[in-house]
Amino acid sequence: MRYMVLLILMFSSLLSEVENKLIIDAAKFEADDKKGITIFTGNVRMTRIKDKINCDILEVYMIIDQKTNKRTPKKYIAIGHVEFEVYSKNKIYIGSGDKVIFDPIKMKYTVIGNGYLEEKTEGKKLFGDKIYLDEKSGEANVEGSKDQPVRFIMTIKPKEETSK
Repeated sequence: MRYMVLLILMFSSLLSEVENKLIIDAAKFEADDKKGITIFTGNVRMTRIKDKINCDILEVYMIIDQKTNKRTPKKYIAIGHVEFEVYSKNKIYIGSGDKVIFDPIKMKYTVIGNGYLEEKTEGKKLFGDKIYLDEKSGEANVEGSKDQPVRFIMTIKPKEETSK
């Protein structure tokens, strides 16, 4: 019995380590430690806890702790054919755009160019030139352009279903 408990504790510890990792796969990797930037190019796939981003180029900007020399991501910029999936406060968002900026400290996403954001739980869809998503609060703001106004699509239930 003791061995079973020990085995379960070891396995749960391994799972928590995996959940806290940032995993990035790409065709090419470049880094400039002095500038604190890492660039991934070619079929980039990033996973951070449950969140996922796929793109052509991913720039990761780091904060370097002077005492420990530990690096922590402060900003991600995904460029080209960006698709993402974000889990936030009981909601799941999927989206796409030409460029996506993610601030992991503030937990905010900015989608720029041909923006699309869908909240999967309620089936709400937003289209616009710029989309702002606050992962902490679950709030979203959308801006359109002169040629492409904001579009909101929501599936509504017929009266028969709502009155039951």
